[in-house]
Amino acid sequence: MITSLVHCFFGGSQQQKLRRLFRKYAKNYYDFLDAAEPRAVALAGTPEVVDAWKTAFALQRALKDRQVLRVEYLTSGDGQDYLSWKSLDDIAHRVDGGWAEAEDASLARASSRYAALSNSIRNLRSKFDKTKNLLQPEALERDSQYNAARELLAVGARQMTRRFTK
Repeated sequence: MITSLVHCFFGGSQQQKLRRLFRKYAKNYYDFLDAAEPRAVALAGTPEVVDAWKTAFALQRALKDRQVLRVEYLTSGDGQDYLSWKSLDDIAHRVDGGWAEAEDASLARASSRYAALSNSIRNLRSKFDKTKNLLQPEALERDSQYNAARELLAVGARQMTRRFTK
């Protein structure tokens, strides 16, 4: 009973805080992708490799979008999964590795956006699997602008982690 009252009075704000924090965490990742993709394309060399990189980055964006929708789903209902989350890694593990088929089906029924995103991810994965051998991440990893973007991603992730634990 007391747990229900505490959840009733404080749960909503905790849920909103988690959603906002995770959206900021995702935005940090999108910012990284926005900086990294042009570098990968510039270093690609051939149109086939350009397309492969564009597919890889589109897939990464779609996967992050899916994480965001899953977090919003888990923090919007009566479930209390989020009460056990102690870190951003806990959240990522839950919405990726700990995601059940039944949850996926339920969210797809509740959200046409999620259903369309799931189809897009399947299509992008299929295309990526056919082109991933064209990618040469070593060249990208030697690029100073890419590394600067990756460092900003790491700084942002550390900041989000500190905010999460407050």
